[in-house]
Amino acid sequence: MPIYEFICKKCGTKNEFLTGLYKEESLKCKNCGSKELEKVFSRTSVLSNKENPSSCCGLNTPCSDPKKCCGQ
Repeated sequence: MPIYEFICKKCGTKNEFLTGLYKEESLKCKNCGSKELEKVFSRTSVLSNKENPSSCCGLNTPCSDPKKCCGQ
């Protein structure tokens, strides 16, 4: 199940909730209890099972510049 992040409009606390466990209208801020939450887009991470963990695209050479993945 994906995890969604919400920002509390009242206190600004970032809250994370697993989808499927809660209906959005029942969510409350874990800090102040407010129901005034706004869903935010968060970064994602990808787990890889490639042989060379220092290469982001699977080539046998490590990426020297993270802004230019494997010379692309």
